[in-house]
Amino acid sequence: MKRWTYFSAILASVVVLAGNAKVSAEWMWTPESGKWISEKNIEKKSAMLLYEQAQGFEQAGDIPKALGVYRKLIRQYPASSIAPDAQYWVGHLLEEQGQYYKAFKEYQKVIENYPSYKKFNEILEREYQIGNLYLSGEKLKLLGIAMLPAVDKSVEIFESIVRVAPYSPIAPRAQFNIGEAYRKIRRYSD
Repeated sequence: MKRWTYFSAILASVVVLAGNAKVSAEWMWTPESGKWISEKNIEKKSAMLLYEQAQGFEQAGDIPKALGVYRKLIRQYPASSIAPDAQYWVGHLLEEQGQYYKAFKEYQKVIENYPSYKKFNEILEREYQIGNLYLSGEKLKLLGIAMLPAVDKSVEIFESIVRVAPYSPIAPRAQFNIGEAYRKIRRYSD
């Protein structure tokens, strides 16, 4: 009986000391497992479940649902170790769908938010290929219809590559293509 009184006194002191301070539990008791588990592990497992669910939709050919689940993972668990992979796959799926400019924007999010991502060079190469598509005459899609020539978009993409990775092997080619794009749209002074 004395043990519980002592425990209650300690608990009451903690509550009084906490006062208005923001308190968060780092460990949580789970009745299902009968164990204490870290919140970080819960977050990691939840993010992994979303990632696996998105991959399942992708393999089943339901790209819109896969994109939705990948985006949900990124929104809910941006600091997760698999968030960069989810962001990469959003760009990759959009690229496969022919939504090249949107894919470029999603790839940029990977580079800006996760600069040490393992596929950094691959993303630069993909962006370079998208820039080349627009440089060679690919039209920008509005409401799913290819309408506008997008040489100016190629300039934006190549400038982005040069800005984020100026010393990469791809940067000189991107810089050269900026000049080619300006030549195509007759902005010779640029």
